[in-house]
Amino acid sequence: MNVGKKFEELIQDSCKVAGVDCTRLKDAGWQGETTQRRFTSKNICDFMLFDGERLAFAEAKTSKGDSITFDRLTQQKELMKKKESARLSNLHYGYLLEFRKSNKYFYISAYSVYRLQQSLDKKSFNVKDLEYYKAYGVVRCINTYLPPRKRNNRLDMGFLDKI
Repeated sequence: MNVGKKFEELIQDSCKVAGVDCTRLKDAGWQGETTQRRFTSKNICDFMLFDGERLAFAEAKTSKGDSITFDRLTQQKELMKKKESARLSNLHYGYLLEFRKSNKYFYISAYSVYRLQQSLDKKSFNVKDLEYYKAYGVVRCINTYLPPRKRNNRLDMGFLDKI
């Protein structure tokens, strides 16, 4: 199982434990396919997360190191366009980010990614950049915890209260 799929499973398991409704939107096409497919739908994101008050459309991205290039954050334009058309305060569009090297997790809105890209003037961002902007409320750190009688950490889905 690849690293991205493990992160997706972690999100789903964490939502189940926290009582957050988590809907996984499947990607179009077949796994392992090498040809271009025509007439397949493209999902706006990987997950829809609903905690009873807020609905978050989230694209999950993982990095083996401590940085991610802006090019890897696909669907940014679609997420920003959707947010502008909806204009509801309890709808959120963004990214769930995992940095495996430092074992850190973040949530950042699609619009904040755009602002970050404009202010950094570089092709990627790292954990230090996100921790700096966390102080300004642009980025949300996602804590982990170990549930009773479990072996693997889960994400604290309480970050949804603060987005």
